[in-house]
Amino acid sequence: MDRNKYSAIATRNHDFNKPISREKWQRLLDQLNLKPGEKIFDIGAGNCEIPIQFVEKFDVTATAVELYEPHLEGGKQRAEGRRTRPALDVYGERG
Repeated sequence: MDRNKYSAIATRNHDFNKPISREKWQRLLDQLNLKPGEKIFDIGAGNCEIPIQFVEKFDVTATAVELYEPHLEGGKQRAEGRRTRPALDVYGERG
């Protein structure tokens, strides 16, 4: 089985493409001390929820890289309509 397809199936109903609960993620966010304008870089960003939340909560600039096209497109769609532009750039294999 294709690892990316398996991941997409296994995480399709999750907030993140990572094995972390919403509660644990919120605790992690609460402990970070990022300043507005700082930059984060997420390689293997999945559906981009993590960099989106960094942008929304901390007013940072984020770059998300995801090579699996369905996750990449999902991440771009997820970012639309949320307070991420122009602070979030999403890149895939084709740029």
